[in-house]
Amino acid sequence: MKNEPVMERPWAWRIAILFVLTTLLLLVIVPHVVQQRVTSLREQIEQSEPARTLVMQWQFDLVREIAALNQLLLTGDSLHRVIYGEALAEERLIHERLGEMVLALGPDVQREFTEARTLATQWHARVNQDIVLSAAAVEQPDLLQGESELFVQTLRSVWEVDEAVRGHTSRVRNSISSAERTGLLFTVMLGLLALLAAGALIAIEVRFRNLAAEAERRRAQAAEALQETERLAEARTRLLRGITHDVKNPLGAAKGYAELLGMEIKGPLTDGQKPLVEGVERSVDSALAIIADLLDLARADSGVSVRREKLELEQFIQRAIEDYRA
Repeated sequence: MKNEPVMERPWAWRIAILFVLTTLLLLVIVPHVVQQRVTSLREQIEQSEPARTLVMQWQFDLVREIAALNQLLLTGDSLHRVIYGEALAEERLIHERLGEMVLALGPDVQREFTEARTLATQWHARVNQDIVLSAAAVEQPDLLQGESELFVQTLRSVWEVDEAVRGHTSRVRNSISSAERTGLLFTVMLGLLALLAAGALIAIEVRFRNLAAEAERRRAQAAEALQETERLAEARTRLLRGITHDVKNPLGAAKGYAELLGMEIKGPLTDGQKPLVEGVERSVDSALAIIADLLDLARADSGVSVRREKLELEQFIQRAIEDYRA
């Protein structure tokens, strides 16, 4: 039994399948990418909060330092020199820790931190030279007024570092919100596209099934028509065989009678009768030849090979002339 041909899927069906798979893949990738982006931004916020704490501690240490210097100039108590040294040591430790943190907080924060640390270093250098390391500075409060302007600049610069950190944190929070909104928008759009593609895929599949059913129906009709043709051909072949068989027998009998006449069994023939009897025999032979041709045609329709042989055209035409000479 031959295998039935399989109808191939239309190209639009393949494109719809590819689009659905791509959309589903993007529905997995896009949230993952957005989540990675948000995680990275949250890590920056987690770094900015400790940075702000250190900046506030830096400001506090500066206030402690200026207060200790004021008390040192007013009272001359060396304990305030120790307090100033402790605050300065904490400030320098803050510089080291904060210097590592600001590397991840953007160029604005780095620039403000560098400027503030430079001013703080300059202020400490002048204070150490004029007050802390000078024994003659005790009980001379007017000496600190010369460094007050530089201290205010330093304190303001440290405050600007805090503002830069807060600005960076605000920008990062806005970036997180934007990334989450963008991710949600992309997810919704991809979901809608996936639904549309799935709907198109279903419509194509329904159309394909309808076309396949129609093709199957036509194939069945063609098979039935072929069977009917074969049945009619077989019926015609049987009819030809029956007719030729029924006609061949009486023609054979007629040929026998003609041969008996030619053999003059019932009496001699005149010269005028002999050509007539020969004509009867030729006519019967011609009819039998036609019947033989019909049988060959029936065999050919049935798939049976037919034997071919050469024909003398002159003799064939001469016999036809003699058959119809009368």
